[in-house]
Amino acid sequence: MKFINRDSVAMPAVLAEADSKSAKERAKAKEHYRDPNCVAYNFRIYKDKEVLTALNALFKNKCAYCESSYQATSPTDIEHFRPKGKVSNTPGHKGYWWLASTWNNLLSSCILCNREQHNDLLNVTNTGLNTTNIKSGKYEHFPLAGSYRAFTETDDLTQEDPLLIDPTQRDPAKYLTWKKMEDLQVIVPLNEADATTPYARTSIQIYGLNRRPLVEERIRITLAIEAEAQALASNFSYASELEPANLTKFMPILESAVNEFVKKKENHPQYEGMIEYLIDREMEKILDQLQALKDSRS
Repeated sequence: MKFINRDSVAMPAVLAEADSKSAKERAKAKEHYRDPNCVAYNFRIYKDKEVLTALNALFKNKCAYCESSYQATSPTDIEHFRPKGKVSNTPGHKGYWWLASTWNNLLSSCILCNREQHNDLLNVTNTGLNTTNIKSGKYEHFPLAGSYRAFTETDDLTQEDPLLIDPTQRDPAKYLTWKKMEDLQVIVPLNEADATTPYARTSIQIYGLNRRPLVEERIRITLAIEAEAQALASNFSYASELEPANLTKFMPILESAVNEFVKKKENHPQYEGMIEYLIDREMEKILDQLQALKDSRS
């Protein structure tokens, strides 16, 4: 999961607050929900092609939660962060219907992160990893850290404390990190002793961020990055043995290789958050080595 600046893509005009299709739909929904015994309203405007195009641009055709690319294999699920029709484990709640076509409540999602179903999830234990086949998927879940929950459009949403991470509202890097265990790359809380841990654990579990196919694909990319980092390390080792004149000639080649390594963070088709983490981790060592070589020439 990676932080996404929602302002980088303009809100679709169809979702405007006034004189838009969604505004008219919200007005009809408001009348619909005046009846306390009504069923969920059938919202349609959030599925508009203009909305889909904007969401795919915002999230680069990737799932907002697991960062998997779905463009070639499945349709985009337009996901409501706050569920529009019902909230699980909250009897009587009719969903955050007034946010059904609100830009800030919409994300793109893969089917497995959005729809509740059984998945093989890897859990981190004191002895390693174990696999359990249980349900995961955002579905109608919206757990809160506090007791306050909004039930109507006049309630104060800012008083809610969602346990799930919306990557356009909270920076996942402050909650989650990646850990290599048993030749797999799992997502874990950044700090088990920190106040952020409940948000991390809830998001990992409900989104299913450690589904077996996910961790297997993540480790494949991890190993490729580690192999490239090792190749760079070999180049640095070679450079450290060179005479000053030859080192001067070799430095542009070495610096070009380092720049190419850093560029792998840009616009990767999948798991950009993890890739940034892995490359930044390696770059801490690489930059020290690069500076040492530069100092050796002075």
